Amino acid sequence: MLIPLGTDRPQQRTPVVTYTILTLNILAFIAMATLERSSPSAHRELLANLWIWGADFHPHALITSAFIHAGWLHLLANMLFLWVFAPNIEDRLSHLGFTAFYLAAAAFSAAAHALFSNNPAVGASGAIAAVTGAYLVLFPRTHVRCFFFFFLIGFISIPALWLVAINIAWDFLAPAAGNTGVAHLAHIAGYAFGITTALSLLALGILPREPYDLFSALRQARRRAEIRRAAQAAYEGPVYRNHHTTEPDEQTDPVALARMRVTDAMNDGDWPAAARSYHALVSEFGLEAALLSHDRLYNLANRLFEIADHDTAALAYQRFLAAWPDDPEAHRISLMLGLIAARSQNDPIAAERHIRRALEGNLSTDETALARELLEELGVRP
Repeated sequence: MLIPLGTDRPQQRTPVVTYTILTLNILAFIAMATLERSSPSAHRELLANLWIWGADFHPHALITSAFIHAGWLHLLANMLFLWVFAPNIEDRLSHLGFTAFYLAAAAFSAAAHALFSNNPAVGASGAIAAVTGAYLVLFPRTHVRCFFFFFLIGFISIPALWLVAINIAWDFLAPAAGNTGVAHLAHIAGYAFGITTALSLLALGILPREPYDLFSALRQARRRAEIRRAAQAAYEGPVYRNHHTTEPDEQTDPVALARMRVTDAMNDGDWPAAARSYHALVSEFGLEAALLSHDRLYNLANRLFEIADHDTAALAYQRFLAAWPDDPEAHRISLMLGLIAARSQNDPIAAERHIRRALEGNLSTDETALARELLEELGVRP
């Protein structure tokens, strides 16, 4: 079991709406528990007026049911997820926007339960499912620190995308085991509401896009796939020959031949062809085989960056650092890798690691300013 404890995404504003929702849920639970002790019959009557149930539907229950819980464990689980995920969503949507989003999500998930379930339900889990669904779209690469226990006990940090996906899968699969006493349909409706709303806000430009949201991640995935296809096509094509090389015989080392294609393209100044050949070299023989001479590899990486082939440039820079980690240019190369990871590859973890290594070296004033600007974009302290 995974219990989320917090995320590595910093906040720009105090999540006052999240704190208000938490407080209202806790106060409502205390009030209902007190009423149940003092007057069970009055408690049952009030509960029947506040929960969501298609057989005895009250319009106000679309909202009130999200502030009532069946027990302290139910309350604790929901409030924990709200505490972990809601502040970042409120930060992106603004206080007013998050209020509207949360109440609409509560109403939508409650309505879905009322339409398709024969049982009454209470709890904030439908609205919170919408919050985590929106989190999957807006912050898929943010890491969530979790407490886990399954034979072993400890802490682990996993991408939010994985954690939310696990919970969605559970709500789809759990009903097959029978009646679990959980409103899984309300959860699924909440996830659908959160994902759809967040995607729509990004697609319509109502919510500004960030480098690491799901839109950007999908765009980068498509771009990498195109590079892989281009590299594969280049390698499977006819053997490249030009006037700079002699006719290779049948005994030529295939790695040497693949390197020859790279250097021939570089000699011709055909950098797109050099990129395709270098990527084919890496794809076929691995990074260990993709070692050119010191100056040639550094020149290749820089040229590929200039023509905006950032993924292949990153491969060349990484191979350079692996071969010459103490080179005088190592820290500048780390800065370039950080720049690519932050603005092109949507990998904030790798970006921060490269940039912090770069800052350990003797960078120029402009390079230091760029490094600090990138860290600010990543939302971490310089």
